[in-house]
Amino acid sequence: MSTSDEKKRVMEQHHFREFCRHLSDFSADEARSGHPPAPDFLITRPSGELGIELTSLSSDRRELEERRRMAVLTGQSIYQQNGNPDVIVGIHWLGDAFPEGVSTTLIGRKIARLVESAVQSLSGDSVDLEWGELKENGLDDVFDKIRVKMAPRGVRGHWFTPDAASISISAGADFIKKCVSKKEKKIPEYRKFCDEVWLLLVAEGTSISRTFDIESLSSLVLESNFDRIYLLDLFHSGDYSSVSISIEDHTPLQHMPSAPLFRLQLRTPPHSDIRRCSNVQLQCIDAKTG
Repeated sequence: MSTSDEKKRVMEQHHFREFCRHLSDFSADEARSGHPPAPDFLITRPSGELGIELTSLSSDRRELEERRRMAVLTGQSIYQQNGNPDVIVGIHWLGDAFPEGVSTTLIGRKIARLVESAVQSLSGDSVDLEWGELKENGLDDVFDKIRVKMAPRGVRGHWFTPDAASISISAGADFIKKCVSKKEKKIPEYRKFCDEVWLLLVAEGTSISRTFDIESLSSLVLESNFDRIYLLDLFHSGDYSSVSISIEDHTPLQHMPSAPLFRLQLRTPPHSDIRRCSNVQLQCIDAKTG
């Protein structure tokens, strides 16, 4: 198993344990790992074998984020290789696209050159490189601004993109439907290993692409052959008083714990041979209430 596969597996185990913490049905220790084409986790229960497939929600912005990250890393590397002093650099990107036909290396070189120039002429503690300086370097359509600050004594330089923590993207219901649809095609294979198949969607807030609109779930009904679909929301936490979502007793949901778990509404597709006892309303499941 490669290092990246191992890291992915460790993260899946962590998310699965958090999922199990919310349910009284079984514990994480009862599960064993599945290997493709089986679901990610398998649990033997009196009613039969249960398979749980886990997938992380991420949008097509992943490529954009990765290119931006590589450009910043390239700029930082070039800057440091030239023996420049440690700085803290905040890079504010403009728009939702990476310049067409431009390599991350070229953008990185331009960033390094801009920061070097800023440091050499720096009269105070920090400086914001805005439209004028950016335009001179052909970057006025790439960045909103670049903030350069001298690192305190004994502190290593740090280059980052604040946008990842502040931009919210409403991926919403349509995005979740696409993620489910991709897994739907694998259900026949999953059912060779188990009698019942659940899908666990995990929403993380570690990047822009993994941010979605929680409010759009209130009217979402998924047409699916999965027996259950859950959403573990690791991004949103705390007070949900402004979100109107119905749970089983049809009362407004006022507050939810950290990392809330939702069971999504399902509808059996036409001509499907899968039968369910009943469809459920979208519900938030508190720890150990099932």
